[in-house]
Amino acid sequence: GEFRNQPPTMLASQARAGTGLAESTGEVFCVGSAVPAQRWDLYRLDPSTIPDECASSGPPGPAPALPPRTVIVLADGFEASRAWRGSLAVERRLTQLLRLTIEGSVSRGIRQSGFYDLNLDATPAFTLADEANRPVFVAPSEISAGGEPRFSASRRDTAFGSVLEVRSNLRSRTEQLTLGIGGILGRGIFLNLSYTYQRSRDQSTGLRGAGTAADPNVVEWARSDFERRHSFLATVTYPFSQSLELTSIARVSSGAPFTPMVSGDVNGDGSRNDRAFVFAPGASDPVARGMQNLLATASASVRECLERQLGAVAARNSCLGPWQASLDFQLNWRPAGLGLNRRLTLSLVTQNFLRGLDELVHGTANARGWGIATRPDNTLLHITGFDAGAGRYSYQVNERFGSTAGTATAFRPPFQIGVQMRMQIGPDRMRQALDAIRAGGRGGVVAMGPGGALEMGGQLGFRGPDINPAAIIERIASALPNPAATALELRDSLRLDSTQVRLLVPLRDSLARRNGERLDSLRRAVSGMGNNPSPGELMRLMPAMRPLFEAARNEIASSLVTVRAILTAEQWQAMPESVRNFQLPGPRMMVRPRP
Repeated sequence: GEFRNQPPTMLASQARAGTGLAESTGEVFCVGSAVPAQRWDLYRLDPSTIPDECASSGPPGPAPALPPRTVIVLADGFEASRAWRGSLAVERRLTQLLRLTIEGSVSRGIRQSGFYDLNLDATPAFTLADEANRPVFVAPSEISAGGEPRFSASRRDTAFGSVLEVRSNLRSRTEQLTLGIGGILGRGIFLNLSYTYQRSRDQSTGLRGAGTAADPNVVEWARSDFERRHSFLATVTYPFSQSLELTSIARVSSGAPFTPMVSGDVNGDGSRNDRAFVFAPGASDPVARGMQNLLATASASVRECLERQLGAVAARNSCLGPWQASLDFQLNWRPAGLGLNRRLTLSLVTQNFLRGLDELVHGTANARGWGIATRPDNTLLHITGFDAGAGRYSYQVNERFGSTAGTATAFRPPFQIGVQMRMQIGPDRMRQALDAIRAGGRGGVVAMGPGGALEMGGQLGFRGPDINPAAIIERIASALPNPAATALELRDSLRLDSTQVRLLVPLRDSLARRNGERLDSLRRAVSGMGNNPSPGELMRLMPAMRPLFEAARNEIASSLVTVRAILTAEQWQAMPESVRNFQLPGPRMMVRPRP
């Protein structure tokens, strides 16, 4: 089907603020000696002294009379993004409690948002010969010795800064295949294992963090930021009792894609989002030596990414970070005492547990980097200057490019542990809704009562001299509960999730099929008795009924154990009492002579 995203309210608010009028936001870019002297102590005492323009002098070029205004507009026909998605799943029961699932899905995104700078003069002023003739949109004289281009030099109209038009014209595509095994092990342990293979590509422009090699308004296809080619997930829930359970969630996924970048504005388009040129390693100059040192110490995936792109501007998301692993736990306790009746749930939850274990075992200073890490350091080159005569930038290589270590980034996700409490207050509507069902009962003793009458729990029996064998069998059928079927009938009241439904359906069908086979055997046994059998004929039913009831008792008892393991403690308590405490003794028969 087709799925629509929420309207982009953030873009609408930005367009409302970025009108280009005098009261809208302006962009002040000051370079070199044109940067005003900082007086932080004065700014704190008198905010009106904060500079709103560059110094009156300073290369390159004069400062504009007014700060150029930012404009953000939504293009004609702009709309919320949409996607067409389809999936196909195949399931197979490996055992009564374990199922294998294979699911494939395809997504095609349309009307995705893209940004275009309408105020950029995209006619190259010159090209960088050392960087595969990368175009630059300002003249060499408009770039400071420190390597900062003058922003207004690339503007069509210097009264405005970036004039961003947001269009809904980009596309994306994703294919995904998941293989999963899930079900119940012994002692009610719930297990779910899955592996997912994913390929995801999307279109983007060079603005808003996507990175550009030349003209930022050009649309390019590349690997999506969100792609994780391989992902493994394991979830295990171990019930210690009806009140206490422990859930562990382990995930291992391949690295996040990232783009080699430059910490500066190389092409002079006004955005510091240029992709890096990958220089060849060697000993001829500082950049070549830096690349040689980086390739000698980088991880295999980073080294392969850079060597594959030597002598070219790096492609978007062409590098991959390291594989990442996470392990977390949640301990849930639902006390039954003190009148709580398991309405209170206390949970002890961990986040990034492996990080805490790493620091506990190795110490903070010698941590090995276990657990969730930050995205890799994607800055490959730092601009250190510009030679206007030669028309070339000078760089310093970041030899920690691709690293996720704490020293390479300002922040790493910490280990956290928290306590959560959830209390259900007020009447239990789900229990109240099931009171009538509990009161009625659905099973009980099957016996022959006075007068040769067949009785079932004293409620569903036949009394009197006339007994129809076909009706007897139907009453026996109604007295055999199917716990999984009952849970599925009450799925809305019990609030079953999709995993529980997937486990209960084959359990229901399997028990129904086997009970049906037993009842068919009993129907064959009574097929010649007619509608009013004699006591002796009824007595001859016993050899046929006894093994069928014995097998049914064992099947239902096993099914009850399995259903109880699938349901939560609250859901199990909300099941009808006659199902939770079902007892099926063997048939007994008392026959009195007919008057």
